[in-house]
Amino acid sequence: MISPCARKRSGNSAWPHRGWLLQEDEGLDMLRTLAQMLRRRWRSWVGFELLYQVVYLSLIGPLLKLSVDAAMALTGYSYLTWENIGAFVLSPATIVVAVAFAAVAALMALFELAGLHYSFTLDASSGRPKVLDAARFALRRVGRAVRPANIAAIPYLLVLLPFLGLGTVGGMVRSLSVPEFVMEYIQMNPLYALAYFVLVAILFVGVAQYVFLVVFLVADDVTFAQAARMARLAGKGHVAFDVARLMLVSFAFTIGIRLLCMVAAAPALLQSDGFELWWGNGQVLASLAVILAGTPISYAACLAVLQSRGSAVSPATLPEPLVPPAAEPFVLCAACVVAIAGSAYFTWAHAVVPAESMGSILSRDVELTAHRGGTFGAPENTMAAFEQAKRDGADVCELDVQQSSDGMIFVSHDSNFKRISGVDKGAWELTWAEVCELDATGSYWQGSAEPQRYPLLDEVIAWAAKNDMRLNIELKPTGHEVRFEESVADIVRAHDFADRCIVTSQVYDTVARIKEYAPEITCTYVTTLAYGDLCQLDAADVFSLEETSATPAMVAYLHEHGKQVLAWVVNSKSSMRRVMGNGVDTVITDDVSLARGVIDEANDMSAVGRSLNALVAMLT
Repeated sequence: MISPCARKRSGNSAWPHRGWLLQEDEGLDMLRTLAQMLRRRWRSWVGFELLYQVVYLSLIGPLLKLSVDAAMALTGYSYLTWENIGAFVLSPATIVVAVAFAAVAALMALFELAGLHYSFTLDASSGRPKVLDAARFALRRVGRAVRPANIAAIPYLLVLLPFLGLGTVGGMVRSLSVPEFVMEYIQMNPLYALAYFVLVAILFVGVAQYVFLVVFLVADDVTFAQAARMARLAGKGHVAFDVARLMLVSFAFTIGIRLLCMVAAAPALLQSDGFELWWGNGQVLASLAVILAGTPISYAACLAVLQSRGSAVSPATLPEPLVPPAAEPFVLCAACVVAIAGSAYFTWAHAVVPAESMGSILSRDVELTAHRGGTFGAPENTMAAFEQAKRDGADVCELDVQQSSDGMIFVSHDSNFKRISGVDKGAWELTWAEVCELDATGSYWQGSAEPQRYPLLDEVIAWAAKNDMRLNIELKPTGHEVRFEESVADIVRAHDFADRCIVTSQVYDTVARIKEYAPEITCTYVTTLAYGDLCQLDAADVFSLEETSATPAMVAYLHEHGKQVLAWVVNSKSSMRRVMGNGVDTVITDDVSLARGVIDEANDMSAVGRSLNALVAMLT
């Protein structure tokens, strides 16, 4: 579908500098075409996108929950954690439900893009594009796309295309991100960081060749494979320039819209809580604008690139009307009302948000736990780190314990000494005397900190008792230990420290054994994933959730059952605001000072400012 003139222009020039000039000319043409599309058709694409977002945001949450609940009912699971998620995901029933949900989500994404295609490409002689006509055209395209030959469109639309970060596909996939603790683990290991970079580069280069695939998929009655060939032909020799232009448009839009929204919110500066209102209103407006306009602008940019090069993209045709033109506004209003009402009922019925307001949540006290001690100022899990945590103002120190070959309980996150001490031995392979000979400073702190050793749990508890510090003691069993849980409980009892600590583990059987042996100790189950009726895990008095699992619904559910909630490991301001707004009792962080600043900032704000801050955290 590439015109002859486009093939001629994309050919190799005998003069390299002329190729660059052509690319520059195409870039200017692309910007002019993009501006014309957005300006001349703004009523149509804004109206369609508003309708789509209202319906999409009202349906996708309930649909996802119903899908997960259906899979759990079919497989007999009442809750999901990191320990059972593997078996659940690999069960045939879950796979069938997941594929069905992914197919529906992909069709919804395709529906959005097809509606935008209609809004941007309808011939001027057909009149101004109407919202319901765009929806009808999109439904027709989606119907034609439902065929076995297009199964590959599901991962393309939901995973690969969003991976480019161009905003071409929005909705649910736009908000997906790698958890902070995973990225930090990757960044700390040079080999993993290199592998991650290589994988990202390979994916980026591979997907970039098909950035225009979605345009041909919605523009023409073709299969996924045919659209892929058309996309490769359209971008041949121009991939780097095309992706650079699209990324530049996405970046310029994001920055520009935020600046405009901050300017639009400027009148708030005249009020008593002016700065809070200005910042909060501006961020909320910008987040909403990105949600509304991000995908349309990115799709229009794809069309503009192709048109500036002379690539023939099939325009939309006027579909047969579903309702009389006079009834269109009423149908639009009815669709929005039904979608919003359904979403509101689902939210109320399933306790998607806590009963307490976001403003009141942010104003209450939240405890701060120093993850492995004050690791920003001292080597992790050492006495120096715990002293640093005290200076930082932590309420609790989190630490990890291992067992030596002669049964001594000492503090170390890793069961192997390779990362910290450079010795490739497991904790169970060395006696305590041999462990004492190892350097616990770690390569990061070599030469910049006093040499450290691995402390005994007994030593840390004695220090905590003298310094009015509470402890979060995590057990990391390897299967080599002997009476591991009992040994830890005995040490806690020997110091009469049960009311000043919690004992935690990511292995529920370990939590249950501690609770059975020492019921007076507060036991905590640590999990990366949390969904469903977690309170069936009745040995856990407290739940420590990876921060993305500490949702408002889960926190509210656990609080209703008398369980406290910890969130880990939370190191960015936005994540801290979000989990605090979700109602957690404790934030586990590597940066206690930053978290303390977030709490102080929230407590100094007015109720309106706190609510706006929480809303910004939720939207971003």
